[in-house]
Amino acid sequence: MKTFLLTLVLAGPLLFTESHAQQINRDGVTVPTLEINLYARAMNGSMFLADGILQNFNNNFSAAVDNMDVRKFMNATDNLAIKNGNYNLIVERRPNICTSDTLLLMLTGTRVAPYRFEIDPSVLNYPNIKSVLIDKYLKTETPVSLTAVTSVSFDITTDPLSRVANRFMIVYRMQDPVRFTALTVVRNKDKTINAVFKTENENNVNSYSIERSIDGIVFETVASQMPTANNFGNPYYNFTDAQASLEAPWYRIRANSISGAAIYSVAVRANKAVEETAVTLTVFPNPVSGGNINIGFTGQLFGLYKVQVVNSKAQVVYAETINVQTDYMKKQIIVAGLTTGIYRLFITDVNGKKIIKTIIAE
Repeated sequence: MKTFLLTLVLAGPLLFTESHAQQINRDGVTVPTLEINLYARAMNGSMFLADGILQNFNNNFSAAVDNMDVRKFMNATDNLAIKNGNYNLIVERRPNICTSDTLLLMLTGTRVAPYRFEIDPSVLNYPNIKSVLIDKYLKTETPVSLTAVTSVSFDITTDPLSRVANRFMIVYRMQDPVRFTALTVVRNKDKTINAVFKTENENNVNSYSIERSIDGIVFETVASQMPTANNFGNPYYNFTDAQASLEAPWYRIRANSISGAAIYSVAVRANKAVEETAVTLTVFPNPVSGGNINIGFTGQLFGLYKVQVVNSKAQVVYAETINVQTDYMKKQIIVAGLTTGIYRLFITDVNGKKIIKTIIAE
């Protein structure tokens, strides 16, 4: 009986029961752990827990097989093990994960049936590392979360290659950093500037800094933005600079990573603010003398303006079309034979709007 109990301990029986799979899940786990459970389909069509493995991570552990590891005793069917050198392990205690690590899985004793991996991490904190499950038979890579359970279904078929023991492995790589995909800056009518930037693969970002520069060389931080999709999302952000220079300032965005590194967007220049000119249309001098009338166009739309002088009997005594092509233009018209009295000056602008001025002729 003692030998039988010792054999069970070495085989890691806690991984063999569904109740333990629920118990060892995140609650109460304090040691960085990666648990992989293998589920298989039973004759009645339901999925059952067939086997499982466990890794603990701490730099006090050795990467070599020693007494801290537990070797695998093979079942009659459905065996899942960790391959370390010449050893098959059910529990492996090793140093913390790094980007050069590979977890080699050994899958033996399988049947022609559907299977599923449940990859369950606990207390793993590796924001700069990503992991993928490689299926050498299907030639696929499936992302594996280091913070949440990843479920991967697969089939063992009649093809012998689908039953190769080393079909699966987990590979750890450096996490791709956040990328800036767009930065646009637009000058508003009220002279403020809107800066809109978009990112891809947002992860490991502590904050964003919106930076402004007058010369495009020396930048200062004018605002900050917290990330909103720090789980590899593709968000966009909008910032309004109410203190923007009236000149043509430069803007760029700095992503401040949790590790302390900085990633910069391209620098983009905004338009210079346009000083708006008052829109006026004046007639001078008034009263007029000798039929000489000066019309001043200030800030008007460019284009053709129709001008008519009408007497008190509603008769048109003068008509001309004036082409305005500058922000300020003075046009002198001479109305021959203009007698003493009151006249109306009708001006129709490029949009068809009529402006009426009263003229007194001396």
